[in-house]
Amino acid sequence: MTTTLNTILARIDSLPAARPILLRLLRMAGEPDVGARELVSIIEVDVALTANLLRVCNTPEYSGSRPIATLNEAVLRLGTRTLLQLVITQECEGMLSGTLTGYGMTRSDLWRHSTGAAIAARLLAQRVNEPRTALAYTGALLHDLGQVVLDVFLQSQMKGVVARVRAGQDFSAAEAEILGIGHDALGARIAEKWGFPEQLVLMIGYHHAPKSAPGEQRLCSLVHLGDAIAHWLGIGLGRPALAARFDASVVADLGLNVGDLDQCVIEVSEKMAEKEELLAA
Repeated sequence: MTTTLNTILARIDSLPAARPILLRLLRMAGEPDVGARELVSIIEVDVALTANLLRVCNTPEYSGSRPIATLNEAVLRLGTRTLLQLVITQECEGMLSGTLTGYGMTRSDLWRHSTGAAIAARLLAQRVNEPRTALAYTGALLHDLGQVVLDVFLQSQMKGVVARVRAGQDFSAAEAEILGIGHDALGARIAEKWGFPEQLVLMIGYHHAPKSAPGEQRLCSLVHLGDAIAHWLGIGLGRPALAARFDASVVADLGLNVGDLDQCVIEVSEKMAEKEELLAA
């Protein structure tokens, strides 16, 4: 196991660094007030990112009746926080869109699951009046980052993990027992190495056990619930036997109830259906 763990951790060192523009956007997501001018100044220096973002802004989901021609128009039409979430989404898509054979995920499954979890976390954050909605969204978007690296090592060990899960063991605990580390802890290490803000490191590392987080338990709980809702809807689930356990106590801790979750499930389902329809068009 030690050899496997050392090999896994060595793989982190070989990963390319996160783009500086992503780090600036992630830090901005943690700020209580996001400046429109600063956001535009970060985006506009990247021509490809700007073009892709404007393409997304001009889909029926966002553009309305008039096309959006500039980033300034996008800010005015969508609002700074929505635009920030969109550009972070564009930056992260490439990292999370590959095939994960070990997890039983075809191409785009992880990306769809991450997107569904992010939408759910944002909706829940709005419902509990959490001002850092962009941060909750981003934490949920990146919560399974560790799977991207762990997948190749999991492929030869999947039978053992599935057997432990079916015997009643938590999925991430089964991963850690067999490989020496779970995707949650590994994701936190990757986020830390890339210089992500501490809040994101915590949300990624404790998305399965939010009450164990040494800080930001509220944000970790929102990501935990967002992940759970994406699983309930079967969004990018991969192997059904590997669905994570859900800590129901965090619902009351956040001041939510079953009705709130039901409404969130409906809204996420509708928004994901809209996205699927746009992709198919």
